[in-house]
Order: sequence, then C-alpha cells, then structure tokens
Amino acid sequence: MKQHAFVEKAAKFKPASDIFVVSGTSGNDQGVAKLIELMGNHGSLFYKSPVAGVNKGSHGLIACDDTLIIKTNSQWDERGGTNTDLLKSLIKAIVEHPDGRDTL
Repeated sequence: MKQHAFVEKAAKFKPASDIFVVSGTSGNDQGVAKLIELMGNHGSLFYKSPVAGVNKGSHGLIACDDTLIIKTNSQWDERGGTNTDLLKSLIKAIVEHPDGRDTL
C-alpha cells in the first residue's frame, strides 16, 4: 500500500473544519485509536464527558448515552466501498466510551 505524506495546512477562510488523517491503517492495527489520540492532541476530544481526561472532556464529540447513526459508503463493490474492519474499530471505540453506561 502506498503511503502518502500529509502536511498541516491552515485554511484560507474562516470558519473552517479540522481534518485529521491517519493513513495506511487497515482497521486491525489501532488506526482508530491513533486517530482519536491525534484529535485529542489537537484539542478535538472524541469523548464527551463531565470529567476531563485523555481524549475526553466537556467539549467532546460523543457522550456515553448518545445514539449514533453511522452511514457507510457501500454502494459499489470493489470501488471505494467501506472498510468493515475500520467500521468495526470505530463502533468498538464508541461502545467502549470511558464513562460507560453505569455512570449515568
């Protein structure tokens, strides 16, 4: 698999979205965990939590009691379809929210 080099660039116009990339991951190699860590290192916390910590805090994206809908791109076989291993890793990261359901 060809590796791509990504360079940090600032947007020319505001407001702008942050885009985080972990390239070369397959879904079975901690790629989602690396992405969550990369986001956290840049102030975009993955887990919303009343307790501040690693990759979690009051401004996080996903709370432990959120209901999520994940839409995949699986219209065409062999043409940019969904990597189900990455999807499984993402779902696992969401379900294993550090606050868990028993803290509600």
